[in-house]
Amino acid sequence: MSIHLVPPFQNVYTTLQQNILDKLLTIDSNTLKINDGAFASFASNLHCEIEKLLKYLDLSVTASNNIRTKVDQKLSTIVKDISAKESEIARADGQIRDMNARIQAKRSQISTAEQSVRQAEGLVANAQNELSHAEREVEAAQLCSGLFGRRKRFLGNLWNSIQTSVLKPIESAVNQAGNAIGSVVNQAGSAIESAVNTAAGAIVDNVVKPVCSVVNFQQVDNARRNVENKKNELSSRRNQVQTFKNDLNSIQNDLIIYNAQLLNLNSQLNYLKNSLSALPNEQHIILSINQKLKDVVARIRALFGSSTSLLDVATTVIDFESVVKPLNAIYDELQQNQFIVSFNAGKISMEQVNQAKTDLQALIPSIANTPFNMEITRCPN
Repeated sequence: MSIHLVPPFQNVYTTLQQNILDKLLTIDSNTLKINDGAFASFASNLHCEIEKLLKYLDLSVTASNNIRTKVDQKLSTIVKDISAKESEIARADGQIRDMNARIQAKRSQISTAEQSVRQAEGLVANAQNELSHAEREVEAAQLCSGLFGRRKRFLGNLWNSIQTSVLKPIESAVNQAGNAIGSVVNQAGSAIESAVNTAAGAIVDNVVKPVCSVVNFQQVDNARRNVENKKNELSSRRNQVQTFKNDLNSIQNDLIIYNAQLLNLNSQLNYLKNSLSALPNEQHIILSINQKLKDVVARIRALFGSSTSLLDVATTVIDFESVVKPLNAIYDELQQNQFIVSFNAGKISMEQVNQAKTDLQALIPSIANTPFNMEITRCPN
């Protein structure tokens, strides 16, 4: 408003105040009454200043019309922008709610996955215990079988007892029989010793040896593969937990972005609402100014005609109620809303207007007989 309306309005006010009123207040009515040339110059100058005033008034009306249109368009645009912004905020709110739900779901997945990791760790520990047990069984079986592979040494005192209680008496009996029996007895003793050895071997193979477990390498291999499988499963579950945590971190980062966007959208919405709340006041101001300007222009132009005297037009132009007062009201509205600063000369007062009218009356009958539309008057553009 300050850019488009203030300059032409300032020209209106300055022209009325300085170029019309001030000159009326300083005229020498006595000289103008007796000096036709001076009066003609005065009348022509007054006519041109009034024409200039109307020109600036028309520009002010046009500017106020344009501003009013722009304010109306701005109001409509802001209302639409607010609606669109509220829709954006609703979508952002929905996205944030979705993000929070996904975060909760992902945390639940992580909790379940971490529990499965702990279970897998227990299964690995069990598998390792089973492997250790199988390895110990194989080791014990190997040791047992190795010991019984050397029968006599393993039997120890038992073998010595067999020799003492079985072989030695037989051998002694054979020796006592002497040569009477001869080689036959020796052969019998050898046969008996062989039988004793065979019996001892049978004792080891059929009685003692079954005490040893079978060396089961397959069990160890199976246990070892089971450990490896359980470790792979544990690694897979740990990787799954890490994947879930990475997903959670990504969602949380997205949530930060969405929250920042929502904050920005709310800030934009507040700005739009503040602008909207200010527009009715601006709209009221420009409507008021526009109407006052139109009324002033209509009041002055209504007197224009071939039969209208310069006195009537001049008196109307400086009329306080119909012209000066509305212009003063516009001046006040612009100043109160900080669109303009105070003019150096201040506002036009009623006293100034009354004095100017008095000075005009002093020029009667000359000015009363002078038509406003003087053919000889050529005003500069």
